[in-house]
Amino acid sequence: MKHVPVLALPLLLASLALPGAAQAAGDASAPINPQTMTGAQIKAHNEKLTRNDRQYIVCRTFDQTGSQVRKTRMCRTNAEWEQIRRHARGLATDVIDSGGLAPATDSPGT
Repeated sequence: MKHVPVLALPLLLASLALPGAAQAAGDASAPINPQTMTGAQIKAHNEKLTRNDRQYIVCRTFDQTGSQVRKTRMCRTNAEWEQIRRHARGLATDVIDSGGLAPATDSPGT
């Protein structure tokens, strides 16, 4: 499992509410919901797929803000992770393009 920095979690959580996220995963006739599947169900599902398949389920672990111990586990298909990544990248680009972040300076007084 991958550990993702805490700063990425808010962007990912905001991205989860994307309209059509479930439909983007692929076949509408056999919808899968990794969030409600057990580890054994995910393993059985993944056995018939290659790791690069859009329907392959990947679980990632995120550190919970404010805790050194608590973790949040999120399981999504490769297609859903790609959609989340693109959405988060778009949000970051929008913030930078709008001047929402000041450029870094070498000294605090400049």
